[in-house]
Amino acid sequence: MATGLRFDDRLEGAGNFNPWKQRIVLLFKEVELWDIVGDTVVVPDETADAAAYSAYQKRNIKAQRILMDAIKDHIMPHVSSKDNAFEMWAALVKLYQSSNQNRKMMLREKLRGVKMTRGESVTSYLTRLSQVRDELGAVGDAVASEELVKLALNGFSKSWGSFVRGIVARENLPSWERLWDDFVQEELRVVGSSSQQQDDGEEENVALLAKGGKKKKTKKGPKAGAKAGGDGKKDMSKVRCYACNKNGHYAVTCPHRKKNQGKKIQTAATAEVDDFAARFESEFSLVVCLSTSTVSDSVWYIDSGASRHMTGARGCFTEFSPSTVEMSVILGDDSVVRAVGIGTVGFERESQTPLQITDVLHVPGLKKNLISVSSIEDKGFDVLFRDGQVLMYPKGSSVTSAKVIGVRDGRLYRFLFQPHSALSHTVATSDNDLCELWHRRMAHLHHGALRVLREIVTGLPEFREREHDEVCRGCTLGKYTKAAYPHSDSRATGVLELIHSDVCGPMSSVSLSGYEYFFIFIDDYSRKTWIYFMKTKSQVFSQFQEFKALVENQTGKKIKALRSDNGGEFVSKAFTGFCAQEGIRREKTVPYNPSRMG
Repeated sequence: MATGLRFDDRLEGAGNFNPWKQRIVLLFKEVELWDIVGDTVVVPDETADAAAYSAYQKRNIKAQRILMDAIKDHIMPHVSSKDNAFEMWAALVKLYQSSNQNRKMMLREKLRGVKMTRGESVTSYLTRLSQVRDELGAVGDAVASEELVKLALNGFSKSWGSFVRGIVARENLPSWERLWDDFVQEELRVVGSSSQQQDDGEEENVALLAKGGKKKKTKKGPKAGAKAGGDGKKDMSKVRCYACNKNGHYAVTCPHRKKNQGKKIQTAATAEVDDFAARFESEFSLVVCLSTSTVSDSVWYIDSGASRHMTGARGCFTEFSPSTVEMSVILGDDSVVRAVGIGTVGFERESQTPLQITDVLHVPGLKKNLISVSSIEDKGFDVLFRDGQVLMYPKGSSVTSAKVIGVRDGRLYRFLFQPHSALSHTVATSDNDLCELWHRRMAHLHHGALRVLREIVTGLPEFREREHDEVCRGCTLGKYTKAAYPHSDSRATGVLELIHSDVCGPMSSVSLSGYEYFFIFIDDYSRKTWIYFMKTKSQVFSQFQEFKALVENQTGKKIKALRSDNGGEFVSKAFTGFCAQEGIRREKTVPYNPSRMG
């Protein structure tokens, strides 16, 4: 009976935890110790039944020994301090199968990143997918069979393209097991067909060689003037081999040539490997230089290998929130960097509303700005790379409705649009771009005046004069006017009936005492004003409590209403709960309208 796992099957880490767990559970059940490890056995009382307690201790120690023998040395510190087999088992499960959200997200990203490598077998590729699926199931995130089938079909290499298209063309996608069988059978058929073609080719070459030999033999004969033996064979004493310069044989049958042939092949192979290594090192150095070079924030690339939109430029975001959950990004060189936040990036489109791309990760140190194809597809669009362009169109619609969102730039595909923050650094390529660019550089000078400006100054580029029918968004917003509030004679009828309040700061310069904010209170009836200085906004609640105690003690009256904006310092749970407890009515004004606050 087996009492331990093979050395190769021992636990090394998260990579082999699932298969190791299945083996060790079966082993514990075989030796009838699973109740000890699974904590389903009742521990007997040592004083009441010493014999039963002794038997339990023996089984517990045996289970502990099996666990210690089934793990590698670097894992032992995690379980060596545990008192029994159940605690050791629980520690290992918590270490490698913790079901926190971060691990689930990492495993989901890992599942989407599983792709078939060049030369990899179908069984190996699908096994890797199954292992990640099992890891997700172990942490409580089950992967549906249909989803796994779609991920598998999307990850096959280009050599399987026609077969994958045939699978997708079916009315219903196959199950996971059926998909596995279909691809394995197709792989066996392709391998068998290739072997048969190779065998047929070899037989054909042998037949041709035999046929050629017979023809040569029928044509052979002693030449005129040549000496021949009585048996008709050619005299080889005067035949010189051009390989070794010796008489008696041809070069094709030279023994010295056969001896050195293997050595020459090995030398040639070594030279080829060295040449490939030199070229690889040169190309790799070029790739490293390209990947570490800095790129303008205005240049974004459409990447089918990126799992999320991401950028290393913080200034590109129009909306941004720091990440509360730790997110890691695995780069192409297997290095891991941390995403510190997520937000929205706005892109300018000529004569159209800005394009807003949400859920963009901020990854400090990332050298390229990436638009993820898979994220676009998750939004309900299909992406097509064709004729040096990137087309996007809604799923289920025709390609004729597609819009161009990118163009080929060298070996990469560049996103056509540019973020708001990078507009002033744009290198304009068309007359429309130049006209708009210089309109903004000249403080939104009228387009008709650009022609006059070019005649009286130097340095403006040449662009065609044309009628500019487009509307500048900045000019339109700048000409908006805000009507004044109508005058109101409504006032409070007594002291503390209505208090206006607001916070100002942070100031550009800190005071000598370290204050950056001030907190103001205005009584609507008397117009008396109180000002409190603060170092941080977190002091708002305590300062209000102090103000309330002061004015209510001096006037003998209660604050009945407090008017403020919707700032976070005024809508916190502590502030809101305190006002409700004290019976203070809250009045909140419209954002960005300080004139409404007294």
